[in-house]
Order: sequence, then C-alpha cells, then structure tokens
Amino acid sequence: MKKWRYIIFLLLSVSISVFSQDGNNQSGTAGASIGADEIIGLSGLQPMVESTAGLTSAGMKKYSWKLTETAAAKYADSVDKAYGKDKMFSVFRKAFTEKLKREDIPETEKWLSSPLGRKITDIEKRSLTPEGAKEFENYIPKALALEEKRKALVREFLEETSAEEMSVKIICEPLATMMNSLRDTLPEDLKTPQDKFDADLDVIKSEALLRYRSILPVSVAFTYRELSDEEFSKMLDFYGTGTGKNFNSAVLEALVSSMNSAGAECGKGMAGLLIDAKKRHGEKEAGNKIGDPENRRNGL
Repeated sequence: MKKWRYIIFLLLSVSISVFSQDGNNQSGTAGASIGADEIIGLSGLQPMVESTAGLTSAGMKKYSWKLTETAAAKYADSVDKAYGKDKMFSVFRKAFTEKLKREDIPETEKWLSSPLGRKITDIEKRSLTPEGAKEFENYIPKALALEEKRKALVREFLEETSAEEMSVKIICEPLATMMNSLRDTLPEDLKTPQDKFDADLDVIKSEALLRYRSILPVSVAFTYRELSDEEFSKMLDFYGTGTGKNFNSAVLEALVSSMNSAGAECGKGMAGLLIDAKKRHGEKEAGNKIGDPENRRNGL
C-alpha cells in the first residue's frame, strides 16, 4: 500500500489559494442556480478546477514507469477517466450550487466584478497551470526572503481562512477516499488486514498533511506575489467578512467533493490493475507447472 505514497504530491497541486473555515452553509435552491453559475464564471472556477484535474492526472501518470506497457496503458486510461475535466467540473458545479448561500451571491458578485477581484481571479487561474507549477518550484527560495510585512500578511491570510484546519479536508479526505475505494474493490485474498491498512493510511495522511502544510505559506505568497501590500490587505478584508468566508467554504467543499469522486473512481481502477496482475501471475504459474518435466511425462 505504501507504494501509493506519491498521491501526496498529486493532491498538493490542489493548492488553490482559497481556504477558509467551514461555514454553516444552507443548501442552494433552483432559484440560486443561475447566480451560482455567474459566480463560477466571474471567479474563473471552471478553468481552475479543470487545471486541477489535468495536473493531478498528469502527475499520477508519471508513476506508471514500473508497470508493463499493457498495464501502464490501462492505468493511464483509468486515471484519465477518473480525473476527466468535464467529469470533475460537473461534480464541482453541482456541489458548489448546493453549498453557495443565495444571500451571499450579490456581495460575492460585487467583489469578483471589481478591478481588484478580477485581477485576483486572473492570477489565481495562472497559478494552476503547468507553467505556474514550474514557476512555483523556482519561487520557493524567494519566499524565504520576503519582507516581514509581507510575511505578516501571508500569516494573517492563513489565520483568517483557517487554512490549517481546512487542509485536513482537502488532503486527507480525497486520499482516504481513494485508498478505501481501492481496498473495498479488491477480493479478500488481496486485501491488507484492516488494522494494518488503517495504520498505514494514518501514516500516509500524516506525511501528506505535514508536507502540504509546510508549503501553504509559500503557496499563498507565490499565488499573490503580484499584489501590492495594500491590495493584499483589501483581499483579506473581503475574505474576513461572512460573505467571503461562506464563498471560500463553498469553493473548498465543492472542490473536495470533486476530488473525492475522482479519487473513488481512481481507487477502483487501481484495484482492477492489481486484480489483473494477480490473475496473470496465476496463469503464469499454471503454465510453468504444465511445462515441468514431470508433467510432460504425464502428458500435461
């Protein structure tokens, strides 16, 4: 099971810079559906979710080099289907529409339509592209040299949005969903004992969470590096309001829902590969036995 530890690096790609505390969101209604779609359009959420899907899929397929050519092709197909852009966005849109509070739509739309809101949307979208991922790697040393005022703003952002608490949802839930789906799909003879599975999963989640939280400050600093300190403060003003917190919460919960759905499907695909490998191994052993000298003498 530990060979799936690479998942921690996949989920890091979901470092979308909108984290917040879990609000008591009321379910949306059919009347709020149009408003939710407008918010999705203004905030650039569709391309961000689709970028997350693409980065995750691409990251997972990098680890197929140990597989046979046939198995690697099946694995890539399984990953592509699970993390399909349209599929993930469909799940996200449904969850976001249900979780976005109708009364928050006017103020959220006002913020997103403002010049600063549009600027922030643009830089958030660019941070979740393959090019943005490469820039992030090069930015890490620069983050350590930020001025104290900027570091203070980043810390305030993390505190204001309860980023550490929310990271449990965005990291641990999809990871656990994927691994549990994998185990549940396997036949009994291929399953790790439940107590060992749970212990291993706890270790993997802890490692993933530690790694993720360690890069959160750098991720925030990188994403909003083009904002002035004044603009950064104005962004904090919005996300410190009830409307801002509820909007962030709706985005996060919807993103987690889409990652959970994709993870569950991907886990089943992984299980299928293991089942196929077990079957091929059994057929190979049977073929070897038929070719044994003793069996050949017996006409086998």
